[in-house]
Amino acid sequence: MHNFPITTSNRNVPKDACLINEYSQMSVEIINTTFSDRNGVLWQVCDWVFTNPHMVNPTDVAREMNIEPIAIYRVIVAHFDLIGAAK
Repeated sequence: MHNFPITTSNRNVPKDACLINEYSQMSVEIINTTFSDRNGVLWQVCDWVFTNPHMVNPTDVAREMNIEPIAIYRVIVAHFDLIGAAK
């Protein structure tokens, strides 16, 4: 079972995003975060100031995380179901 992140210090990630994966590079100088929007589209962004999110392929993300792509979508659905139930 893979543990998905629940918080991030990456300021370039939208507040209501579903976090999928996070890893650091260059001795924690750069934090890369993969997240999903409400439409299930996966995005990746680093925490450098002028960096914009770019779309990523769910299959590639799942391969990097060593999980099945369906596991990512199950987390996304559960995340946004919980947010909707809390409102």
